[in-house]
Amino acid sequence: MSVDWHDVLANPFAYDDWTQFVVMVTLFIACGIRDKHLQPPVEVEITSAQDETLLAACFFAEAYKPIVLHSNEALWDRPDIFPLTAIWEDGFGVKAGYEFRSLSQCRKPS
Repeated sequence: MSVDWHDVLANPFAYDDWTQFVVMVTLFIACGIRDKHLQPPVEVEITSAQDETLLAACFFAEAYKPIVLHSNEALWDRPDIFPLTAIWEDGFGVKAGYEFRSLSQCRKPS
């Protein structure tokens, strides 16, 4: 399944925490491929706080059209999935990752 990013990116003011994280990871990987910091194919897996796979995708040379390998959409709206973790591995076997807490869980500095 190929993702239509025009639909995904259509209204950034309506993004929930899940969408913000997925867009951030997608743009990071796409720019990494474009700038030759990541070697395609790049596989990414996003997991919940309970280590449930929420989304797995593979980015090829056409970084803006990832192939979705696994999607568990039923869990995306649950508040207990945070913090989210994204782990990616590129074609050279280099692994990296990022953790994201829900923006609603972040507190304003006093």
